[in-house]
Amino acid sequence: MDKATIIKTAVQLEKDGRAFYLGVAGRTASPAVKQVFDSLAKDEENHIHWIQENLGVAESARELNQETYARVKHIFAEIPEAKRRQALASPNDIQPLRQAIEMEIKSARAYADWAAELADPTLKGILVKLAEVEQFHQELLENTILYLENPAEFFQREEGWMFDGA
Repeated sequence: MDKATIIKTAVQLEKDGRAFYLGVAGRTASPAVKQVFDSLAKDEENHIHWIQENLGVAESARELNQETYARVKHIFAEIPEAKRRQALASPNDIQPLRQAIEMEIKSARAYADWAAELADPTLKGILVKLAEVEQFHQELLENTILYLENPAEFFQREEGWMFDGA
């Protein structure tokens, strides 16, 4: 695939992701899940601009992810207990989250595959970073499912609880 086709396809992938996230955010029962989807939609919009401008300003995927993480890191801890119970009782939010994970896996794979085919170091670097960002999104979505299905384990992982056998 040539550079122009890769850029056009990457922009379309991000547009499709944004549309999906906005659509499911409007239908989700859980305020936390809605906020995750809204945040991911914002990320996809940022990726569109970043790809179109072909700017490699971020030094790493971690730098690109910092904005997303800053928007979502307190989502679950700030939800009142009644809202948490509502989220737990809302199995319909799980299916869109699983669909989103599949979408992120496919996007990351596409970016990584395109990067592997390219000689252009700038575009290759951008695609590698985008693949890493999509993998971060996958992890965020998996953590959201964990929160909905097993909040005790979620908080144990997030807070790094230690059990000492004493």
